[in-house]
Amino acid sequence: MVAAMLNWRHGLYLCILAGFIQDPLRKITPGQPVVLVVLVAAVFGFSIIGAFIRGQRLDGSQLVRWFPALRNPMAFFALVVLLQSLSTLLRYSNLLLAGIGLLGYLSPLAAIIAFFQFNRSWADALRWLRFYIAATGVMALTVFLQFLGHSPRIFESIGLDTVYGIGGRIAMLCGIMRSSEVAAFHAGAAACLSLTLAAIARAPRAQLFYASLVPVFLLAIVLGGRRKMLAQFALYLLTFLFLLVRSRRAFSRAISLISALLLVLALIAVPLLLTDRQSSTLAPYMSRSASLFGEATDRLESMTVGSMSIVLSITGVLGRGAGTTGQGSQYFGGSETLVNAPAEGGLARVLAELGLPGLFAVLWLGIGVLGIVRSVVHEVRSRPTSQAVLVYGLVSFIPSHAAVFITAHQVYGDPFVLLVLGALLGFAMSSRRVTVLEAVRAGRAGMATPRPATPARQLPPGRPQLSARRGFR
Repeated sequence: MVAAMLNWRHGLYLCILAGFIQDPLRKITPGQPVVLVVLVAAVFGFSIIGAFIRGQRLDGSQLVRWFPALRNPMAFFALVVLLQSLSTLLRYSNLLLAGIGLLGYLSPLAAIIAFFQFNRSWADALRWLRFYIAATGVMALTVFLQFLGHSPRIFESIGLDTVYGIGGRIAMLCGIMRSSEVAAFHAGAAACLSLTLAAIARAPRAQLFYASLVPVFLLAIVLGGRRKMLAQFALYLLTFLFLLVRSRRAFSRAISLISALLLVLALIAVPLLLTDRQSSTLAPYMSRSASLFGEATDRLESMTVGSMSIVLSITGVLGRGAGTTGQGSQYFGGSETLVNAPAEGGLARVLAELGLPGLFAVLWLGIGVLGIVRSVVHEVRSRPTSQAVLVYGLVSFIPSHAAVFITAHQVYGDPFVLLVLGALLGFAMSSRRVTVLEAVRAGRAGMATPRPATPARQLPPGRPQLSARRGFR
């Protein structure tokens, strides 16, 4: 926290370390205190404090300056969240539940604002993304070690660790993370980012390297038994390829990316590298993952129309207060203890906590963000192909995770998850600002470079020449 406050830009890298360290630290701490889950939020908060100390304003004014259309929906959403958090505090006399509500709803906005200003050039964003992929790779390695039979204390799951269904009884592996759902989210995000960097890479070796990481992270999701993150990757891939194909200049990137992925999948052949015993152990996980799309439609219907009507009839038009159904609220008397409604879907949770005004605020803000994303995608067409492809990859997270959030909101109450999503959206929205900063830097570099002196043209003898002083000589 002190290091983050001394250098807020380095602090945003330290957030990645804190996010992956806090879960194993919680597992080995007596009593497994839930407060350690917000360690990453504390590091992020000290980064913001350090930025203010050094005169860097991270209050949203810069974001609104570049995107004025966000002013009203952001202000209305923040007002609703503050009022509903106050409602939680007054109704249940529970400060922790109100804090969970504030953290869950406002931390993504804070992350968008911070990473919007963090990104001064695309090199800044790429360094942060590569660091996140590397840290997620270490996490995925622990999932594989758990699958191979290693079971130290830091690999134990906190809470549910098995699931029943297609494939029979399956142990949901999480590695060093506290649950398979959190591990699957980060593996899915790293798979998407690896896919994006593979499309950006020009060198064949770099492209194959990043493409080879994609099936590794997808296998980590399979071993976690979390099918919805496979659906998220599929939606991401379709959106990303659509944007690449739609951009004529990036069409060749789509072809080379698909070729690299097919080559990697053909070379890795993960099941063939395992022993017979491990292949039979992997089969139930593959069967469960293969059943994803067969049940997707029914689940989407049950988590939207099916649950929202029930929630509205129980909680009322104004909801029960922010934080009452969020992740971690069950430790402080929240969740179904207070709401007593099936609020597993994301929209159902918003309706249960913030009521119809909150649902309207979320939809208004979402429409505003989608409008900005549309304009950013249109603007980057004139930028270099690598920058355009990076923006395409970043904005493809929005529809894919929106679909997952609608069906299940639990993982989106985790502060580290919200930080990562805010960072990716903040990087995408900074495209316009980075373009202007690059133009300013290029102009300054041109002014600082001395121009070679132009020799005076020699006139034929007898012709008048202009003197340094006024007149002719």
